[in-house]
Amino acid sequence: MNKTNLIFANEYENLNDACKLKFDSEDGVAAYIAEMDKPSDYKDKVGGWGEDYHTLGKCMHIYNVVELGGAKLRKAQCTKQDIAWVKKFTERIEKGTDPLAKLEKCEETARKIRETIEKAKPAIKNIAIGCGVTLALTAIFGGKKKNK
Repeated sequence: MNKTNLIFANEYENLNDACKLKFDSEDGVAAYIAEMDKPSDYKDKVGGWGEDYHTLGKCMHIYNVVELGGAKLRKAQCTKQDIAWVKKFTERIEKGTDPLAKLEKCEETARKIRETIEKAKPAIKNIAIGCGVTLALTAIFGGKKKNK
């Protein structure tokens, strides 16, 4: 097997193992891509989402070609940049800075904001009622203070 292909395959297998661990699944990178395919309102909040999705799919394809071709492949199927990207993506998964980890953080933040707003609604309603009562009383009794 071409040396570059061998290095890529080893790095990809590390990535696949990191994905297996992340999802507790034997599907590895395929499971990661399947998660990225699920709908979310916050994908556009994760910088580089589309590029990572595209590159991850490309790398999975390269790996499949390398694995199917095996020792017969004399020509490199990938570049050094592909190898570096796979290695960096593995590190991002391990550090929790990968796209799905970022998406999870966005969704959690949005959930907390919604909960805070829901908890604040009764207080806001009471403030509005209090302001309404004050205005009504002012209109009825007048807003002037009597001097003693």
